[in-house]
Amino acid sequence: MKSERNYMVEIWRVIFCLVVLGFHFCAKFDLPYFHIGYLAVEFFFLLSGYGIYRSYRYYEDKGYKKNRINYLFAKTGRRFSRLYPLYLCSMLFMMLVKVFITHQLPMNGFLGYAKKCWAEFLMLQCSPLGGEVMISANWYVAVLFWGSLLLLAFLLLFREVGALLFCPVIGIGIYAYYYRLIGKIDVIFSYHAFLRGIAGLCMGIFLGALARKCRGFLFSKGKVVDFFTWLIANFLFVWVLLFTNVGHRSRMDFAVIAVCFVSLFLLLTQKDNCPEGLQDIIKVLSGATLPIYLLQMPVLEILAHYHIMG
Repeated sequence: MKSERNYMVEIWRVIFCLVVLGFHFCAKFDLPYFHIGYLAVEFFFLLSGYGIYRSYRYYEDKGYKKNRINYLFAKTGRRFSRLYPLYLCSMLFMMLVKVFITHQLPMNGFLGYAKKCWAEFLMLQCSPLGGEVMISANWYVAVLFWGSLLLLAFLLLFREVGALLFCPVIGIGIYAYYYRLIGKIDVIFSYHAFLRGIAGLCMGIFLGALARKCRGFLFSKGKVVDFFTWLIANFLFVWVLLFTNVGHRSRMDFAVIAVCFVSLFLLLTQKDNCPEGLQDIIKVLSGATLPIYLLQMPVLEILAHYHIMG
């Protein structure tokens, strides 16, 4: 697939990964920062939804009209090979931490604990099969994996109508449900986590379809217009960054998600003019976001243990 990497978006990927890390760190050590850093996850769902739409467009543009199932299986294998090895490492790392460092598990209880968390090892902790959870933050990866496959199949079936009509209806409908139910979006247990992910992925798919329709039409009309569009997008992201530090769980969650959607739309409809000298550095930093996310909780467990011991 032809790369359409937007390096400004990749920079924000790194920043919002650090916001999520800050949220978990501050929660672990009871620090008064990044109160709503969990909202940075919505940025990643939107961006992943955009990636799902690009995968669908690749299928359409190549004309694979009779190979939908084969294409879906191929994408499943690629996504699994990208996500699961690090996911499994994070699980095993946490078990080793609990046995040898924090001593929360006896040596002979290692296999017994693994049996209790078997659904989590299969990335099914948000399903009715889910039992005891060892790493709460790993819900994101599980939802991303299963949600992406479900929605790619959905797009292969309903095509552009699904992207431009059904996906925004589903996404906004789920957000409206949580707006009325609890007035926030920080829901990470049972099926609620899956619904949260589906909402973000659906809106990301809609974002991809909308950006494709508007790229080069609404924007890219001149250097001055492009610059102010770029400036507005990044200003809005800076506002989100600051708000994750000083805000509180409330109905403003949904406004933050809307701002992320608008900001990504503005950036993704622009030509990326990142200097070549910075591109390799940004690629490395962006590629580190998944390992950072998956390995953060075992590391925080170690830090918390020695902090208490100290």
